Amino acid sequence: MSKNIVIIGAIAAGTKTATRLKRLNPSLNVTLLDKREYISVGACNIPHYISGEVPTLDSLRSSSKGILRDPSFFKSKGINTLNQTEAISINKKNQTVLIKDIRTHKEATIPYDALVLATGSNPKVPQIDGLSLQGVTPATTLEEAEKIHSLCASKNVRNAIIIGGSFIGIEMAVALASKWKIKTSIIEYMPSIMPNALSQELGKIIAEDLQKHKITIYT
Repeated sequence: MSKNIVIIGAIAAGTKTATRLKRLNPSLNVTLLDKREYISVGACNIPHYISGEVPTLDSLRSSSKGILRDPSFFKSKGINTLNQTEAISINKKNQTVLIKDIRTHKEATIPYDALVLATGSNPKVPQIDGLSLQGVTPATTLEEAEKIHSLCASKNVRNAIIIGGSFIGIEMAVALASKWKIKTSIIEYMPSIMPNALSQELGKIIAEDLQKHKITIYT
C-alpha cells in the first residue's frame, strides 16, 4: 500500500522535498499544502526584481527553463498540491492533519504516514510604533515585492530606510539606490552590518562599498 506524505509549506524546502520524494519513489502519495496563493517562490531574489535584474514577478517562481512553478506544474508531477489551504492542527495519535480552504472555509482531514514541516521563517519585524503606516512593508512575498516595485515606479519615493543590515536588506538598499536613484539608508542594531555572517572588520569593508553607492549606514 502506498504511503501518504504530507508536506506543510510549499515555498522552497517543501517543493524540493516533494519533487525529490516522487523521483525516488513514484508510488508515494505526496500532498503539498500552503496557505499562500503563490508557491515555490524564490523570495531571496526579490531584491533582484526590484533592481530589474529579474524582469517579472513570474520569474521569481519559474524554473531555470522558464516553466512557471504553479500548482498545476506540481500536479503534473503527480503531487497533490493545495495552495490557499491552511494546516489548522496535527493529530499525532491518529496521524492526520486538519486543513482549511482559505477561499471556501471548508475543512477536511487528511492522513499521513510521514509529515514534513517546511514552513520557513518569518521576517524579524521590530516591535515599534508605525508598522501599519503607508509605505512600511517587509520584503518576503510576491505581493510585498509588487508593492515596493509599484512605489518605486511611481517616482514619488525620495527616501527609503531599510531596517536590518543583512543579505536581503543590503541587496534591497543597492537596488533602491542604483536602479531607482532613491536616497537610501540602512539601520542595523548591531555594531556592524551582516553581523550574523561576517566579522566586524569584514562588515566595515562591505559598509564602505555601500557608501560608494551613496547608501548611508547606521549601526
